[in-house]
Amino acid sequence: MKEGTLISRKITGTLFVLALLCTAMVFCTTAGAEKNGLCGDAVTWNLDDDYVMTISGTGAMYEYSLDKNRTPWYTYRRWISRVIIEDGVTSIGNWAFNDCVSMTSVSIGNSVTRIGERAFGYCCSMVSVTIPESVTTICDDAFYRCEKLTDLTIGNHVASIGDGAFRYCYSLLSVTIPDSVTEMGNLVFTDCDQLTTARIGNSVSYIGVSAFLRCESLTSCVIGNSVTSIQQHAFDCCENLISITIPDSVISIDDYAFSQCVNLKEVKIGNSVASIGGSAFWRCTSLTNITIPDSVTSMPGASGGCSSLISVTFGTGLTEINGFSGCSSLISVTIGYNVTSIGNWAFSNCSNLTSVTILNPACTIAADYWDSFEGHSSSMVIYGWSGSTAEAYALASGVTFSSLGDPESAFMLPASLQALEDEAFSGIGAIAVVIPKGVITVTGDPFSDSSVRIIYGYADSEAEILANAYGYTFVEIDDAWLADH
Repeated sequence: MKEGTLISRKITGTLFVLALLCTAMVFCTTAGAEKNGLCGDAVTWNLDDDYVMTISGTGAMYEYSLDKNRTPWYTYRRWISRVIIEDGVTSIGNWAFNDCVSMTSVSIGNSVTRIGERAFGYCCSMVSVTIPESVTTICDDAFYRCEKLTDLTIGNHVASIGDGAFRYCYSLLSVTIPDSVTEMGNLVFTDCDQLTTARIGNSVSYIGVSAFLRCESLTSCVIGNSVTSIQQHAFDCCENLISITIPDSVISIDDYAFSQCVNLKEVKIGNSVASIGGSAFWRCTSLTNITIPDSVTSMPGASGGCSSLISVTFGTGLTEINGFSGCSSLISVTIGYNVTSIGNWAFSNCSNLTSVTILNPACTIAADYWDSFEGHSSSMVIYGWSGSTAEAYALASGVTFSSLGDPESAFMLPASLQALEDEAFSGIGAIAVVIPKGVITVTGDPFSDSSVRIIYGYADSEAEILANAYGYTFVEIDDAWLADH
């Protein structure tokens, strides 16, 4: 016999013996272990020969942990194929079925009110779960890393969902948070990268930190009308999110909330939002336009790197503009009377920005190293009032300046005027006109082929409708303003 063949047979024999030893060790490990017993004061467990686990009795299961207080079935955990929790059991204990990697399904009885922390963590063969109507609490990491979970039904009496409850459920396709839920923690659906749709019920008060972080397949999410806060990184890196409507209930959108949503094309921001955090829409490279409602008073650096942004409308609540650097498709921008400061690098590297209108004659504009318009187009024109800070900035920076005239020179239409006809003021030389409150009918564009760029008028009036319809800058006035002018 050849020496090589002999060595090969010896190796094969050795491996066979090792395999037998391993099998024997597993058998010895499980053979002496009990397959039934107590897991609560009045709750028992039983594991049959098919490794189906049945939990029965009344009341709560005991609480377990990873190291110091393991489950009595810990030895069998990787062989458990199915779990049945019968009616009568009220709580599934912490870590009860963690790492049951072969478990394909669980039946949860209609008396269970609580699913404990990490109760089904790493049950990576489970494909569906129905949480019954009796459950009110889903604790932190309850279904952590159930990697094959595709179907999830959450009962209509669940009130709270803990941090990371469904984190790393990579196969989950859709989720509906019922209206009963008032609290939804942080990281709840982080890295559920097959999740395509989500609906957040009408009682959830906030969307937690990184709640949908890196849900790369998410295309739509309906946000309930009780949400007041969208917290940091909530939808960060949701690369296929196409549109989002932020309801009027929302007061704050925090830092990086929608950053790097590279396919986000449409954002509707509700009329109660007061603050939009830093980089909230950073690198949303498909976003083409955004309207900041009048309610927003704080917006530090929200929309940098939005390279497809061509239009931005600022509400009247903002006093400082920041955070549009790298918006390389932005062509024109109008900054209203309410704005007192244009911040450091606010529009830096907006390389196609050719038209900037600044209506506040005393608006502060960052210059030199912190230049608000650093990296601007060589053909950029700044429109502003004569003697304004806009003119001073343009002269100091070598930018073309075009005067809107004297800031007090708006042409006032007669107070008795009730109707404006198409082309009625065609050819008028004024830059700005004041339309009185009494005008109730406007036909066409009364200021076509004129120098008019700015319309002063009352909120929700025919003047505002006219300005929006024909692209004039609208400046809201009231009786006090009119009396002063």
